[in-house]
Amino acid sequence: MTSGSGDHEMGLIEIPFDDDMWAECKRISLARSAPKRRWKKNFEDGNHSDDIHFMGVVGEAAACVFFGCELNREINGGDKHEPDIVTGGIGIEVKASKYSPPHLKFTSMERFGRRSHIAVVVHVDLYRRVGTLWGYVDRREFAERHEVASYGHGSCLVMKPPYRDMLALKGIYLDNS
Repeated sequence: MTSGSGDHEMGLIEIPFDDDMWAECKRISLARSAPKRRWKKNFEDGNHSDDIHFMGVVGEAAACVFFGCELNREINGGDKHEPDIVTGGIGIEVKASKYSPPHLKFTSMERFGRRSHIAVVVHVDLYRRVGTLWGYVDRREFAERHEVASYGHGSCLVMKPPYRDMLALKGIYLDNS
């Protein structure tokens, strides 16, 4: 299903979550966040590690639905700058945000992940339980178009919409061979 507003209307893809998948995302995110709770660090805007991990897992799950692949349910170890999703030989970073329009943010180009070819931007609506895929950008385009900005946590590399249309990626699926 596509939806949206303004000049992005054609490219937005909404992925609704049922109760079971929403609960599974919560379970995975709480388990991933648990080791970081000992740091007792809340971000200035009130986000806690549990909330940040939850939005990230929901974003990844929405992208997995779009690409037709399985959500990574691994708990330990972190991603070590590996892609969040690999499908059809394409490494994909998934960046989720509760803000609309979502901005694509990395603390450095290295955080884009050397083996990641593209980044997918997802807006997470916690109330409606919907992940909306806003689009994607490739590594080169992000390197050329990003600007440096601060959102209260120090400088980061930021790209604002518009992004490339997700429908251009339809058909890139997990290679099970």
